[in-house]
Parts: sequence; C-alpha cells; structure tokens
Amino acid sequence: MSFTSPAFFWLFAALAPLVAIYFLRIRPRRLPVSAFFLWQRIFEQRRASSLFQRLRDLISLLLLALVIAAIAVAATGPRMGRDDRRDLLVVIDVSPSMCAKVHGKDALHLAKIRAREIIRALNGTRRTALATAAGDLRFLCHLSAAPTDMLDALARVEASDEPVTATAIRALNALAASTGAGHRVLLLTDGHGGWDGLAPGIEVMRFGAPAPNAGIVAADLSWAESGGHKAGPPRAGGAAPRRGNQRDP
Repeated sequence: MSFTSPAFFWLFAALAPLVAIYFLRIRPRRLPVSAFFLWQRIFEQRRASSLFQRLRDLISLLLLALVIAAIAVAATGPRMGRDDRRDLLVVIDVSPSMCAKVHGKDALHLAKIRAREIIRALNGTRRTALATAAGDLRFLCHLSAAPTDMLDALARVEASDEPVTATAIRALNALAASTGAGHRVLLLTDGHGGWDGLAPGIEVMRFGAPAPNAGIVAADLSWAESGGHKAGPPRAGGAAPRRGNQRDP
C-alpha cells in the first residue's frame, strides 16, 4: 500500500489533546459541612452511576478517535498494490492524417476523448503534462497536478496542416531520454509511417488504421488564349505553391 499525501498523517496528532481532555479531572473543592449524613445518600447514588458514566465517556472517546483516524487516513490518499507514481507526458499527434474518420469520428477526436479519460482517472494523483506533435513538439501544459489545467489545455488541441517531421521525432526522443525512469511518455496517434524512428521507451496508443499525410496544398492558374481560366492539376505532398503567370488574351 502506498499513500499519495503521507504528510496528512500528522492529523493523528489531534488525538493527543483529545485523550488529555478525557483524563483531565476537575478536583472538587473541600468545604466544611455541619452534618455528613445529609450528603451520604448523594455520594452513594453518584458512586453507583459513576461506572456507567465512565464507560459512556470511554465509548465517546473511542468514537471520536475513530473519526479522526478515518479522516487522517482518507486525507493521505491510500493506494492498494503497486502504484505508478511517475510523471506522465501525454503527446497527441495533430498531423493531417489524424483527421481521417474512424467509425464515423476522426482519430484526433478519439485521441482527445482518451486523453480526457486519462486525466480524469489520474485525478491529480500525479503530475501530468500535455503536448502536441506535428511539424514540431509544442507544449500546451507543463507538469501539473491540477486536472483543470490539463483539461483547459486539451480543449485547445486542434489539427495541424503540417505532417510529422524528423524534428518532432528527435525532440520527443530527446525528451524521453532526458526524463529517464522517473517519467512516462505516451503518444496518441493513428500510427502512420511518419513516426518511424521513435525511441523504444515511448508508449504508443493507436487509433484507427494508419493513413498517409497527403492533401491538396496548391494549384496553378493561368489565362487561356480564349479568355477563360485554366487550372493546372493540383499537387499533393507538401510541394511549395507556384504563382500563376498572367498572359494577355
């Protein structure tokens, strides 16, 4: 068993004044009386009920001690079994291929749902960071134990028009190597071929089937001799667009 906040064990110190109050006895004042037999019956009645009263006080003390102990143990956050306390870096692939539909929803949407489930399941029990990867590795939230910070950062995740580059892969590999065994790096992606060369220590969670990062990025336009417009064939794969040449009809 492990505890997320062992400092709260100091709450058990509250038992000390509670026990001290229980054993505290107020000594009665001695006063002279004219006749002792007038008080004798009262003393006998109090002696008969004193045992029950002390037992009742002892039960009250035990109940209060149990309440304080339960609050202290709950505040320490006990965890059964082996608990992974390593910091977690969640990296979401935002390259264009993540916009491909998987069961009616794009892979990026599914990745964000999974990331939200992870954040809520951790519930602040460990520090978590969030980053996106496409043309480069970009942090949206650095290590934080506050789930609200992570959820706010997750709401800002959007698809990029840049494919995954070697720069992003090198940055992610360097980050995984520098953090060592004290951190986990989790990549949420569709698993397309652009992620070749990832370090073995990076955990990969895939959504859907791999898809190439291809799309129409530019088209050529020129004036035809007849005065109409003629569009050249579109180009895919990230080639730089060219400006159209204008000729007089």
